[in-house]
Amino acid sequence: ISREWKEGEEIVVTRLDHDANVTPWVLAAQDRGVRVNWVDFDVEDGTLRLDDLHGPIDVQNLDCDFLVPSAYNLEEPHVTQARMELMQAKQYGDLTPASSAA
Repeated sequence: ISREWKEGEEIVVTRLDHDANVTPWVLAAQDRGVRVNWVDFDVEDGTLRLDDLHGPIDVQNLDCDFLVPSAYNLEEPHVTQARMELMQAKQYGDLTPASSAA
């Protein structure tokens, strides 16, 4: 995914995630000239400080290409959001777009 990043773009990572998940994103951002935005967490209860995100994540309003949550210690399925035209135009390893048909 980082091969397509352009200087001046941004990614968001959290301080709650394991270093093994965050470090590859940060290093890729440094290589591509991409800004890293950090979301902190409350040390008392371990929750993310969602105010740092300035409200709900609206991928359309943000013009977001990809939204990838960390699967670290999740006991439920997680969702990755991606622009369909990007998924159809490129092959990203094992990522294959699912059909929108029910």
